[in-house]
Amino acid sequence: MINEHGQVYRKWTIPAAYTRNNVERVIEAPEIYCQALEKYLEWYVKQPIPDEYRHNRNTHLGINEEAPVLLNDRLYKFAMSERKVKDGINKQPTNLRTKVNKLLAKASLDWTTPKTFYDSLIVNLARNNADIGQIVDAFGLSSRQVVLDKVNGSLLGLSDAINQVYSRIKVTGH
Repeated sequence: MINEHGQVYRKWTIPAAYTRNNVERVIEAPEIYCQALEKYLEWYVKQPIPDEYRHNRNTHLGINEEAPVLLNDRLYKFAMSERKVKDGINKQPTNLRTKVNKLLAKASLDWTTPKTFYDSLIVNLARNNADIGQIVDAFGLSSRQVVLDKVNGSLLGLSDAINQVYSRIKVTGH
């Protein structure tokens, strides 16, 4: 995520074991993401993280290159569950997914899941004229048709979600 000088990489590779379709993926980060990651790393290095995540060389902000990017509430890496697939073993971030779902529930967004945001991002990228082929590659989707189905099929789902969000608001006349 960062080079030896502590600068955030704009482009990096996710190993196949951690991706959809078990294919290595190259991620290109937008500037706003890089800025957010820099702020996060400023917080990260100030935390009482385990010694195994640090080193005393003057590189990588003093963080070991193998240290996890995301930390659980105890400041350790999130555990990954292994799942057998036809091509080998796939790793699933089940503990991280559980944490995100709890945060969504606390924010009264329990009607949604991380996949809702994932699908919403894909739909909005496509509607804002992002190249469909690049969306397919960036998200590890199997085809252009998957993106088109999300764009064309999401209208009813989004409408239902919006109605549910606003269903608790009482409408009164003026």
